Amino acid sequence: SIRIPAAWSGTVGLAPGFARVPYDASSNLAEVTKAGPLTGYVEDAAEAFMLLAQPLTQAEGRERHPWHVTYGGDGPPPPHLKPRWEGQKRRVRVGVFQDWVSHRPEGTGAGTTATDDAVYKAFERALAGLQAAPFGAEIVGFHMPQMHKQSLSHAFLISSMFSFKLIEEAFKGSSTYESAARDDDLQLATYMQLRIGRKLTAMEVIAARRIRAFAIAQWRRVLTETAD
Repeated sequence: SIRIPAAWSGTVGLAPGFARVPYDASSNLAEVTKAGPLTGYVEDAAEAFMLLAQPLTQAEGRERHPWHVTYGGDGPPPPHLKPRWEGQKRRVRVGVFQDWVSHRPEGTGAGTTATDDAVYKAFERALAGLQAAPFGAEIVGFHMPQMHKQSLSHAFLISSMFSFKLIEEAFKGSSTYESAARDDDLQLATYMQLRIGRKLTAMEVIAARRIRAFAIAQWRRVLTETAD
């Protein structure tokens, strides 16, 4: 986790794409695990990313790089901090999934508590900052069909992957999960997620993967048409 810990702690979290930053891929969780820096300032996050995301050489075990394990090839290209909008003559389009941001009782950001309102107002200030000079972005709202089903299928996949891999790593040598762990060994939410993951059938996991493939195609299409 990078984004939520950063938000809760008031730091800058940079969550790159899956397998962009090298880490131990032996756990086979590259589909749901990513590595990235947590820093005090944006500049530090950028510098840390430039250092962490350097490709591995053959001597350093390039074949074990999670990018190679996940996508094949020789690994990711060298990192850079060149903005995508550099050299563009038109304004940069920034896509905003307003339906998800405003998924609250009033539907317009008017939440039920002072904290809700404060969070949404901070979000609005961030959008205003992107629109202001010198960045001058164009804010474009977009919609995503079947978002609830996409999020549900992702939750199923996360639960199943973590359930089997964490049990495999943490309880080696035990014949069953029940004999290896007591209820008080784990937080309740973690325990429930592991239990749910173990109850999913192969057909349910396959169905979730099909929905994820649909979701990836939808996001690529919508973002290509909407944002930069």
